[in-house]
Amino acid sequence: MKKLVFLALLVLTIAGCKEDLTFNTPSFDAIKNNEPWRANNFTAYLDADNKFNVKGELGTESVILTLPGADVGTYNLVAGGTSYATYKDATGLVFSTQNNPDPSLTLYPVGGKIVLENSGAITSGRFQFSAFTLDGLQGVTFSGNATSSNYVDENGISDTNRYGVFYRINFSGANANTSTNNTAACTTATDSADAARIVYEATAPTDANFATVCSTYKSALEVVIATCTGSEQTTAQTALTALPC
Repeated sequence: MKKLVFLALLVLTIAGCKEDLTFNTPSFDAIKNNEPWRANNFTAYLDADNKFNVKGELGTESVILTLPGADVGTYNLVAGGTSYATYKDATGLVFSTQNNPDPSLTLYPVGGKIVLENSGAITSGRFQFSAFTLDGLQGVTFSGNATSSNYVDENGISDTNRYGVFYRINFSGANANTSTNNTAACTTATDSADAARIVYEATAPTDANFATVCSTYKSALEVVIATCTGSEQTTAQTALTALPC
């Protein structure tokens, strides 16, 4: 009888492990601000600018890892760099490694890293980053559970960061939702401009910070004009012309 109970428990344990492995293949998993974050939809694609993107979505939230190409290797994320990570929260607020943090946010490290381990029909790798809103006053950090002490970087130095993982993500080719007027870069730019607009509209002209807020919104609109075409560009130009700064 004891042997039967043991065997039953063993079968359940194996079944449970198998189910977990199946659930995690493929996967896009990370720790967001110390809480588990697991995408329920993911893809890898080239956008209209021929940049390589790995995207994970959880409901209305999304993480997009953008690289200048699909070459296997390590990509460092810094403000203004050609490689960057973008997170959009459930309210539509955009965080990007392209944005510098406000000096008051001393708890957040700047930038991050994307390690592309395999690309082609199937894409795998790992990532960790801290990203900020356009005004630099809010930040988000994505890391992971797995330690990376067994990895050595291109300089022969052990990499002990904790990483989120994207594993066996299917490459869909050109993004079916991407057009000349709606590239990933344009979407990021318009989202950032929207966030800046909200702050601008909530700041009275008599506020001591109004000039800075106006200038931030102006810069965000200029990025939209330089990045987008069509109605997005026209709308941004109209808004820019109306600004008092």
